[in-house]
Amino acid sequence: SLLALAVYSISRMVICDTIMKKHTSLRSFLKWNLISLVIGVIAVLYFLITLVLKTPFVFLTPFENQVLALLYANLISAFFLFIFLVFKFLAYQAFTKHNAVWESIGIAFHNWKQNWASLGYAILFMLLTMFAVSVISYLVQKIFSYQPEWILTTIGVFFLLSVIAWARLYIMKIVER
Repeated sequence: SLLALAVYSISRMVICDTIMKKHTSLRSFLKWNLISLVIGVIAVLYFLITLVLKTPFVFLTPFENQVLALLYANLISAFFLFIFLVFKFLAYQAFTKHNAVWESIGIAFHNWKQNWASLGYAILFMLLTMFAVSVISYLVQKIFSYQPEWILTTIGVFFLLSVIAWARLYIMKIVER
């Protein structure tokens, strides 16, 4: 698990440095591990709270149709996921600029508070984009439905990672304005 943390931290460091056109030394690699751990702990707490908040919405769904109920539950899950991803992107962006773990978390909350209206619209736009990409992914997977399962999984992962990469750039542009 330490190797996974190291690989994850290096990947975040390279991505953030590339996007923000900044060069971070390998000496700050330990801080990247720490920010990744802190965001991981925040993620666990956030998703536990989200589970408690989401459960009544899912079980009290107004839809009797199973497909609509599932779509509703997935929409709520995606909404909460995008809220977390936006916070994560803000924290990594602040960390790339300031190289201080706790200060970066504070700056991420401050940026969220300062840009909440723009970020709210961005989350809604991201949900619509994710829905459109999901439909496209479904249609592409339908074309390849007779291929091995790993090909279908690869197609789905490709579309998911593409949306996340686009969302990261989109959020950074909004905050930089």
